[in-house]
Amino acid sequence: MLPATPRLPEPIRARFAGASPQIVEFLELWNRSRHGALVPLRRELDPFQAPRLLRHVWLYQYLPDRDDFVCKLAGENVNEAWGGRLKGQMLSDVVGPAHRDAAIRRWRGVIETPCILYGAIGPERQDADGRPIAERLVLPLATAIDIVDHTIGISLYSVSQTDRDLIRPVWDDMLRIPCAEFQAFDSPDPPDAA
Repeated sequence: MLPATPRLPEPIRARFAGASPQIVEFLELWNRSRHGALVPLRRELDPFQAPRLLRHVWLYQYLPDRDDFVCKLAGENVNEAWGGRLKGQMLSDVVGPAHRDAAIRRWRGVIETPCILYGAIGPERQDADGRPIAERLVLPLATAIDIVDHTIGISLYSVSQTDRDLIRPVWDDMLRIPCAEFQAFDSPDPPDAA
């Protein structure tokens, strides 16, 4: 078994130079949880290892028969930003009919490729402290080695997501990194000593 990677590989970390520390911390937790696999198993990624981030974390499961994602977990800041409790809601209901197809297609890409997505709305739009008004990191999770069917992520919002004139639910200019790029930096176990 491959050892857990303690930190993000530097070439990947560099691509997150402008991201909030919370985004990088959650990405590192996801990366450590892979244990050398392409995508971490859901049971291996414990968001409680980053308790201060829990209010920003969400988890969705893909339902192929509905071609939609159902919310399994949403932190208090995520619920507040979207105007209500998300657990049990379908992604298509959260983002609305105008954005449904784009949102489902994008998240299916996260689990089918698999890859990670990161986006921020800024720097042209910032809050009073000079931070982007919203950041989102979307990561794939697997139920079993060959079943990648969850997205987990962290969203940092300083404004409500219900104001569709200010923030569209499906953002442009997302950084997309295939999970294979993470795996390329994993090092194999050292040979057993004789």
